[in-house]
Amino acid sequence: MTLYPKRKRIRGHVCELLGMSSRRPTNLRLSLDEFASHGGPEGQERDGWGMVFYQGRDLHRYRAPAGAAESPLVRFIASHDHSSDIALAHIRHATIGARTLANTQPFVREQAGVMHSFAHNGHLPELHTKNYSEDTRHYPIGQTDSELAFCHLLQTLASISPDSALPPSPSARLEVFESFCKEMRTFGPANILYSDSEFLFAHADRRRQPDGRIATPGLYVLERHCATDEVQQVGAAELVDRHEDQRVLLFASVPLSDDSWRPMQQGQVLMARQGMAVAPQPQRL
Repeated sequence: MTLYPKRKRIRGHVCELLGMSSRRPTNLRLSLDEFASHGGPEGQERDGWGMVFYQGRDLHRYRAPAGAAESPLVRFIASHDHSSDIALAHIRHATIGARTLANTQPFVREQAGVMHSFAHNGHLPELHTKNYSEDTRHYPIGQTDSELAFCHLLQTLASISPDSALPPSPSARLEVFESFCKEMRTFGPANILYSDSEFLFAHADRRRQPDGRIATPGLYVLERHCATDEVQQVGAAELVDRHEDQRVLLFASVPLSDDSWRPMQQGQVLMARQGMAVAPQPQRL
């Protein structure tokens, strides 16, 4: 199963992120060979991988603390329809925390009656000194800096909600996420994908590049539009819509195809809903 051209890539000890927001549920079909090679014997990122597919307020999550090429779950996902309007994926290279299921991303938690998910690429070694876990109802299950950051984000969101059963306003959520990412950058590289089942938030920072430098870009974004009754192959997604126009935003650590992926600027935040960036302001990328 190959849905985008294979690219000659220089392997490195880095995690990878992939996120999707679409107007209508879309089957995010990854090329099995390509995806597995990013986290398999030929690569260095063998410490775990995971994927999240939203279904309304809930989600499907698949994870394994092993290389993707070694996991039968990859073949299971490839052979089943997981149409979704929000999806996240992560390939892990361990820096903090053992190679265990508890330390495998994406991380998920329930808050205000919906499932939240979070994936991080980077290294925040001093984050544990902040003792965030002491003032939150969300305690880390594993040992990673990424999960601790996620718990801190959820605690902050909960603290500004007037009703614990309701989420904050979209503008308030964006403000919290922007402030949170700014804080995380003080600890180290912090490329982040986060969803609250309604929006997909993306934050770009620095990333370890193939030559070993910690530099920008940390994330790339691709926007595509598919007309009625049209089928398009866009990067890692196959867009099929026979009712109305389809729109999709894809985020990835590295371009996954020869399409027009655009690098995000360091510190840039995008808040996406139904395949379009809705904040900081509605825009076409």
